[in-house]
Amino acid sequence: MYFNQQVRQGISSFSALAHAAEVKKGLSRLENDLKSGEIDDVAARYQHDKEDYLFIIGARNTY
Repeated sequence: MYFNQQVRQGISSFSALAHAAEVKKGLSRLENDLKSGEIDDVAARYQHDKEDYLFIIGARNTY
């Protein structure tokens, strides 16, 4: 879904807030995670039984 530009244009965080270079980099990382199976490992670490939604708060590392 996020790989479709029309879908991203309908999501304000993509269409109004994100820089094109950030979106391109993020989509590339997501594609790699999907292909490698890393996404399954991440989903398994955050598996829960708390209904439909779970909010994760993260911090960005700056190097």
